[in-house]
Order: sequence, then structure tokens, then C-alpha cells
Amino acid sequence: MPEYVVQIAHVFPTYYFTSNNELIRTMENFDFENILPLLINGAIVLGFSLVFVIITDIIARQKRRLI
Repeated sequence: MPEYVVQIAHVFPTYYFTSNNELIRTMENFDFENILPLLINGAIVLGFSLVFVIITDIIARQKRRLI
């Protein structure tokens, strides 16, 4: 893929999930140096999830106020 597409993909959690899958596929040693990128990508995906839950909660509260 062109580099600009990869740069745009960084704003979506799917990029980090796919990146983790590729890292796991190519991993030969299970030491901290190799696992650290997996942990970072996993934390980013969890961060996206937390942000989506918070946004959903805010929207639900706003809708309840309007009713």
C-alpha cells in the first residue's frame, strides 16, 4: 500500500489489531523486547475502546435529557 494510506490508517484501531497479528505471526522469541510492541498496540486498541464507550455514554445521556 502507498505510505500515505498507511499513515491515514493509524487513526483506526484496526491498524493496530492487524499490526499485532503480523507481529505474532513473525515472532520467534517470546522475550520482553519482542512482546513490548504487542503490549503497546494492545493498549492503543483498549484506549480506542474506552474512548468509544465514553462517547457512547455521553451521547446516551444527552438523548435521555432531550426526552
